[in-house]
Amino acid sequence: MANVISPDYFPHAPSHPSILWLVDCPNLSEVTELASRVYRESLATPYIGQFVVFGRRHHAEEAHLRVLCLTDDTVDKTLECQEGFELLASSPPVEVGIFIYETF
Repeated sequence: MANVISPDYFPHAPSHPSILWLVDCPNLSEVTELASRVYRESLATPYIGQFVVFGRRHHAEEAHLRVLCLTDDTVDKTLECQEGFELLASSPPVEVGIFIYETF
């Protein structure tokens, strides 16, 4: 295979595994800061969590709610299930540490 340099092609030897980013930064003075930020964020270990809400009524006027962030997929192994709490709500899996904004 010939090494062709063009705007749409970057030659890369498959024998050397790597991860590449192409960063478009129009302001040359910000390139170092942007590259450092991309590098720092790529080093962070992603944690996938699921937020769940459990509830249990003691009286008609009183209830206990517990909100948990589970980092594994076993809702059945929680203390709340063993204590007779009912699963009221569950979020989809989300990456913990990423800002997520909800509108109510």
